[in-house]
Amino acid sequence: MPQDGWRSYFVSWEQIDWSTVSGAVAKQIIYDFMTTSLRSASDPITPTRIHRNPSPVKQIPNMVNAGGDIVLQHHPEHMLLFWKHLLMDAPSSVDFTKQTVRTSGVYTSPLSLTTQPGSTTPPSDPGKLIVTFSVAKTGTVTISGTDQNGTAISEVLTFAGDTTKTTSKYFQTVNANGVVLTMSGDNLLIECDKNTYTHTFNLGDNVYVDETTDKHGLAVEIVKGTIPNLYEGCLLNTGTLTLADTMQLTLGILARYGNLREAFNGTGTPTDISGYSDMSDTNYPYGDEIYPGWGASIQLDSVQTDIESMTFNFSNNLGYPTRYRMSRLPVKPVRQGDREISLSCTIDYEAVADGGVNFDDKFYGDIPIALILSMVSKPYSGPEFTVQITMPRCQLTAFPDAEVGGPADMLQTLNFRPIRTVGASSSDEVSSLVIVSTESA
Repeated sequence: MPQDGWRSYFVSWEQIDWSTVSGAVAKQIIYDFMTTSLRSASDPITPTRIHRNPSPVKQIPNMVNAGGDIVLQHHPEHMLLFWKHLLMDAPSSVDFTKQTVRTSGVYTSPLSLTTQPGSTTPPSDPGKLIVTFSVAKTGTVTISGTDQNGTAISEVLTFAGDTTKTTSKYFQTVNANGVVLTMSGDNLLIECDKNTYTHTFNLGDNVYVDETTDKHGLAVEIVKGTIPNLYEGCLLNTGTLTLADTMQLTLGILARYGNLREAFNGTGTPTDISGYSDMSDTNYPYGDEIYPGWGASIQLDSVQTDIESMTFNFSNNLGYPTRYRMSRLPVKPVRQGDREISLSCTIDYEAVADGGVNFDDKFYGDIPIALILSMVSKPYSGPEFTVQITMPRCQLTAFPDAEVGGPADMLQTLNFRPIRTVGASSSDEVSSLVIVSTESA
């Protein structure tokens, strides 16, 4: 019976070495994809000889490998695993520091916060509110304000012999006298927590190996119409981040080997399809909200402007070494050329007198441009997600002249290539900053 495409998804793990898969190394998350071409491949060898029969001889399968693209909607909170394997460097992660929005002291009801969420340094944009009493209390605390979309929200915290409660909603602001309590007397402290972690990804020059945790590549189980296929020793060779109405990520994967119609058995050991247990959504959480590409902007030197569309391309130029060997299974892919990074974005064509950048002069003079690309996503409720790509020195790779196609707005397409700083001891062309509501990286 034919299977439907909507019965497809994939799950990814980090491997402890190039030949052993461990399901306990990384958090197991179901990823819904848009399309996938990841599959096993082998170019057959056809022996040729002069013989007495005009029929062809039997073909011999050549080197067996696996590879292809997976196209996903970019969910920032679930893409940390892919970002670090694409840039090939382990990230540094920092927890957001909670900020005090009402210092500890005696209170009366109602009260206003001395510092509103969203208006301090570091900013809380938005944040959960943590209400803490010096002793256990019984009663309610009602908080009224707005979320990040300017919508009026309210939440009631019920204390039953408790000292601390945290809102489930994220407040951008709190109304004046917006905290109402049914108890009073003891010290009260209110803090704001964005519930976010800042992850910084830098370029790594070597094919990815995390020496600290001894992780080597990824293992990916792709379920195609309910039929699992397990790919081991996967490296991310290329990545394309496209920003328009939504954020879309295309990953080009090279795999060491594909186990057809096999799956993880729950402990990280491959098992054939007869022992396969479906990884249902209830057991493996995933994000089903598509985050828009709204709030995107680009800073060129010191000038910041909105983006019409953007494409960021990254290629590690990995390939399989070709040589005679005892096994038809390929070894770990290696670099077979320089790493290639490019950015193409479309912005409004602005006059220099209005604060724009003279890109013609930059191109003629071969003058590097400092570039910061920021993408901010604000879901209907919850924390803010931010992706920021910094390229300190970029060259224009095409003449930045704008065409006039009609009386409507004029747009200008800019093509950039980041270059390494002169004398730098390591690659510094690109740095990626991801702020998400998870500690996992």
